[in-house]
Amino acid sequence: MIMPRLKSILVLAIVTMVAVSAGMLMAQDAKAQASPVGAATISDDQASSDALTYTLTNVPAPSAGAEYVGWLISDDDSVKLSTGAMERGDDGSITHVFDSSNPRYTGANLIQGYDKVVITEEAAGSDPDEPTGAAAFSRQLPMGTASSIRALVGEDGSAGHLRTQLTAALDSAKLAQVQDTLENARQHLEAVVEAIDGPSGVLIHAQNAKQAAVAAAQATSDRTVNRYAASVEMSATNAESSAELARDEARIASMESQLQNAKLAIAGVVGFLDVALNGTDADANGSIESASGEGGAAHAYMDGQLMATYSLQEGGIPTPTPTPAPPTPTPVPPTPTPVPTPTPEPTPTAVPPSPGDSSVPGVMQIALVASVLLLVAGGVAALGGRRREEA
Repeated sequence: MIMPRLKSILVLAIVTMVAVSAGMLMAQDAKAQASPVGAATISDDQASSDALTYTLTNVPAPSAGAEYVGWLISDDDSVKLSTGAMERGDDGSITHVFDSSNPRYTGANLIQGYDKVVITEEAAGSDPDEPTGAAAFSRQLPMGTASSIRALVGEDGSAGHLRTQLTAALDSAKLAQVQDTLENARQHLEAVVEAIDGPSGVLIHAQNAKQAAVAAAQATSDRTVNRYAASVEMSATNAESSAELARDEARIASMESQLQNAKLAIAGVVGFLDVALNGTDADANGSIESASGEGGAAHAYMDGQLMATYSLQEGGIPTPTPTPAPPTPTPVPPTPTPVPTPTPEPTPTAVPPSPGDSSVPGVMQIALVASVLLLVAGGVAALGGRRREEA
């Protein structure tokens, strides 16, 4: 009776443990599915990187009498730009755009001036100049990447210059295409070559864009940064290759002696430059992607902006833990080299005669060990005999 009852208790305990574990996992999954998820992304409106779009889901309602307000904060926290109050939908979603329609819009490059986004709860309708409420969500660009991203799409960013120079080269090629004299066509073709191959041309900016993307990826393990850095590098490489083909074709067109033949070559220049700038659907799947042989300078620029995506997290920005400075080593004084004390010469004395053979002590030691062994063996034998007699 005891064993069946014990088995029943054990089975019941196991079932209870499994049910509790499953319930805990389901609760964790439900919590994960309901946790707020969101991002803030940079884009162009009236100028380069001058707009910001927030997209969040599963956001809890703000406190009574409060509303969510977004902020951009500079690297040193000295400048705080309000991006406006946000409307939360009934489903807990927020989509908010900060652009030229906002009264606080400045037209400044937001990647250049700010490295943090914070969303706070503020008194409804207060429109403060600085955040006063607690941070509900926030994000800072990963450490070490801000400078590289700014080198791509900041005020003097290489990806922006790459796009600008390719646009200028394409415009010059199109002008060459409509000229009615060979001399005029050649003038515009020279402008094409200069825009590509000059000291601040397409090829220089393509190289700089690739280097900045690699530097940003090496500075962090952030998935978003690394993903789009690889895309920037690929699209910049595509743009560089197509621009080189356009340059070579422009030089061929300039050497033509007939305008009609020159224009045939100029058509190729226009085609290569368009691919370098806007990319091409190489695999004919209906879209141009930031992949080998597809994306162009425009894709490199947009992917550079996406590297600066703020993946919003709950709460405020964590305070970085300062790295302790290594202790200053205490100098160890050199150990003085001891000066040997001179040993006086010994006075020669008579050597006493040896009392006997020098091997005698060694033989005595061997004999002593042998005696001990014999005594032990004898004792063991005697003890064994006595036990047999007693038996």
